[in-house]
Amino acid sequence: ELGFQDICVEGDSLTVVKKLNDEHNDRSEIADIIKELKSRYSRFRNISFRHTFRSANGAAHGIAFYGQQYDSPIYWVEEVPLDIEHLILKDMQGFREG
Repeated sequence: ELGFQDICVEGDSLTVVKKLNDEHNDRSEIADIIKELKSRYSRFRNISFRHTFRSANGAAHGIAFYGQQYDSPIYWVEEVPLDIEHLILKDMQGFREG
């Protein structure tokens, strides 16, 4: 919807990331979800999935918590709310140290 053609999705579930990167059909309990996500690949020129450790995921959790107060989707393209900015900086610091 926003016109992005090249995206990288990071997640803290190594199992899900591996299934999304695997070319074979998934037969697990989440196979329908994996299949639905894979059906959307064609919408992008490049899409990749990477694993990130939960400890480096504070900003994502903060954004999800912050977004719960809205009834419809909201998007931040260039700037995030000040309430979230400190979480991003903390994650970036942990990434550099780790």
